Amino acid sequence: MSDHRGHTHHIIDAHLAHAARMHVTRHTHDDFVASPVSTTDPANDLLAHAAFQTSSIDALLRGSFAGDLTLDELLIHGDFGLGTVQGLDGELIILDGKCFQVTSDGVVRMPAGSMRTPFAVVCMFAPHVVEPIGASGSLPSLVSEIDRIASEHAQDLGPAPILAVRVDGSFSEIDLRSVPGQSEPYPPLSEVVDHQSEWQVIAEPGTSIDGTLLGFRFPPEAQGIEVAGYHLHFISEDRSIGGHVTGISMLSGRLRLDGATELHLEIPEGVEVAEADTSEETAKAIRAAEGG
Repeated sequence: MSDHRGHTHHIIDAHLAHAARMHVTRHTHDDFVASPVSTTDPANDLLAHAAFQTSSIDALLRGSFAGDLTLDELLIHGDFGLGTVQGLDGELIILDGKCFQVTSDGVVRMPAGSMRTPFAVVCMFAPHVVEPIGASGSLPSLVSEIDRIASEHAQDLGPAPILAVRVDGSFSEIDLRSVPGQSEPYPPLSEVVDHQSEWQVIAEPGTSIDGTLLGFRFPPEAQGIEVAGYHLHFISEDRSIGGHVTGISMLSGRLRLDGATELHLEIPEGVEVAEADTSEETAKAIRAAEGG
């Protein structure tokens, strides 16, 4: 359990530690802000990269939408990532050290650094794999191709259960979603997604939607702490289109992959963050909330 008296805690979970090879460190807000942006292992520099997260997907499912970490504090720990913002007011995208908020009406804006986030995960993106990637007619086919390439480059990525994924590409179609902002008392996430906005962007004949698909792949054993599998957001090159990705048709792209074994988890005061939960009930709740 978390302790808000200034102590750092570790998740003691043999299944996580050995099956997923992922070490999770719990932090209070003050510890997290003061913690280094990376860890070092003189035996293997591939282990030096870490992901940093505030709260958990499980807490978000239960309606913890306030948060205590500001976007400025988040950016100290990463220049790449995703999440949401205070009050669940849209989708959050962190790319090249800048934050973008996509509201439920599809508007892309740059939020103030003082805005808080109730859930976000970031890393200092330093890809170990860069490869061209061909056309994909669906999101499942694209992630299968990413899985294949990651497997082929296992030696380059090292023993990294956390995979940061970036695809800069041209798309003919993208299906997106965002959620409306909420006021206290906050409802559970399952009620919010019943009123989410979903839209489809289709390129005109002979043109394409150019932009970046980005996010993370977490192992099944991280479910509840994170979204197991892929969690992807999109932002267009001209920063006019963005959101949580539920479907794509990609013409071509360039894939970049980075890996991490460390997850540093900031726990807001008053928020309960449980151990990982691999139950099918939790899996269904996360799939429903994440759109697939």
